[in-house]
Amino acid sequence: MSEKTTGRGLIGGKKEKTVQTKQLLIQGHLLRWEGVIIQISNISLITSTNLNPPGFPIWAAIAVLAGIVLLKPIWYVGLIALAVGGFSIYSWYSEYEQAKDHKYLNILLNSGFTYSILFSNEAFLDEVMCVFANIFENGEEYSTNYYIDIKDSTIENGVVINNEYIYEQSSINKELLLEIQRLAASIEKTEPLIAKTLGELKHALEVQNKPRISTLVAELSTGTIASFLANIASSTLLSFLGIR
Repeated sequence: MSEKTTGRGLIGGKKEKTVQTKQLLIQGHLLRWEGVIIQISNISLITSTNLNPPGFPIWAAIAVLAGIVLLKPIWYVGLIALAVGGFSIYSWYSEYEQAKDHKYLNILLNSGFTYSILFSNEAFLDEVMCVFANIFENGEEYSTNYYIDIKDSTIENGVVINNEYIYEQSSINKELLLEIQRLAASIEKTEPLIAKTLGELKHALEVQNKPRISTLVAELSTGTIASFLANIASSTLLSFLGIR
């Protein structure tokens, strides 16, 4: 994990940290990652922001132009200038394109301190935001544990024993999630819209987005979609959707 700090905070500390970590752990009312433990009740605001793209290296463009001019009188100097300038512009473009796919999850504490956690998957960041929305909505009654794998873009429910995460099948029916995943994959080419809805249902179940779950179940359990699923889905999924 790497961190960048800026600004001044309490007791001479910093007011902001940029964090790159592979995982987050929500354990009851605590949010944890390497070397950091935050009480969720101390979080006042969570937002997402874009990663600022790097500025264009003007000097590299000048080097390219100078290289072109020098190619005839001093070819080797011109060639070096072209190589250095061209490589710098290529590196800038790669970083610029990468920045467009990255966003920060900003966690503002009651003290005014902010942690900015880097995500490379915007859709997955939206799922993580839904997890925190559910936690804030349920308040002190909410004590589910979450393992958020930022590197692989997955969220699991579980328990923590001796600081180690253990997957808990009873918190979310693992058989149901596997069945939804299997069915969505099997009809992806023939029924892409239904497969997409099943995929969205799987994500909603993983993050326990209850309003979204209700909406998706309603879509899947009525009309021609229900008739279609009745012939191919397992009894586990049909029972969950309320399809007879």
